[in-house]
Amino acid sequence: MNARPASPARSASWASRRVLLGCVLAAGAALAISISNISLPSVYAYGGDIQTFLFARYGLAFAIAIVALAVGAHRAASTSAGAQSGARPATFRCSASETGIATNLTALTAGVLYGLGALLTLGAIAYIPVTLAILILFTFPALTRLLEAAIERTVPTLGETLVLVTALAGVALALDVSFADLDRRGLAMAAGGPVCVAASFVLSERRLNHVEAWRATALLSLGGLLVASTFAAANGAFALPSEPGVLAFGLAIAGSTAAFIAMFAAIRFASAALTAMLLNLEPVLTMALAIVVIGEPVGPLRIAGAALVVGSVVIATLRSGRRAPRGNGRGKKI
Repeated sequence: MNARPASPARSASWASRRVLLGCVLAAGAALAISISNISLPSVYAYGGDIQTFLFARYGLAFAIAIVALAVGAHRAASTSAGAQSGARPATFRCSASETGIATNLTALTAGVLYGLGALLTLGAIAYIPVTLAILILFTFPALTRLLEAAIERTVPTLGETLVLVTALAGVALALDVSFADLDRRGLAMAAGGPVCVAASFVLSERRLNHVEAWRATALLSLGGLLVASTFAAANGAFALPSEPGVLAFGLAIAGSTAAFIAMFAAIRFASAALTAMLLNLEPVLTMALAIVVIGEPVGPLRIAGAALVVGSVVIATLRSGRRAPRGNGRGKKI
């Protein structure tokens, strides 16, 4: 007897659940990055450096992905060995599209782009105020949507544009951005960060969704490792923090690694644009943690900014449930 095809209502329900899972993963990534943000000042204060942090971040993500792939291969082999005669055996072998050189290079490129984006933003902090560097980085949700629109040959709707602009304004207020002591080098580096991150997100969504998730994670983190290794080679040896900063280093690496894995997983379930939009929660969550953990003072403008960000994210998430699938009416066709 042939299986009954899934009803449109059931298919829509499954699609909504996938988007919801993607939203949860993206929000979790924002929280994990916030934990890392709160921990990093102590890491640097006790002698840690950027290249060590980045190398450990991508190295841990790569190791986790390799272990997950090995466990998956073992389970697949066990299932195949125990399969009944005539049944289709389980296999862990990747399809040609997953193992092709072009796919592997695409994943590495996406990882390199993300690694460059993070490195440029961290490097910009040496020349311009940290709040301004982070604000410039958070133009990447808008850049991600614009890049998607350019590929799809559509124009973002007025509603999408208003939500993106409102979220960015909220980030600016929440960060209490300073525009003092500007430096062209820092501005140039900061401007490159969101471009690289947006390109990485869109490339991952467009070219890697068919690749097994942990394999994609391994290749993405390997790309980040290439960036971190190159930067370390150009700037000297790695430097771990002294004993008082070890706990903070562990929290920073754990949070950053979890965020890296979760955000690219979120893109597989939601869209690159929605994932990027939800990551706007990061500055707000960092502010909240700073208030709780280190007693950082906060004024009414920063609270208003946080409210704008949260409201924009909620609206974007609700709109995503009513949005047509990619390339089928999303935005105004050119």
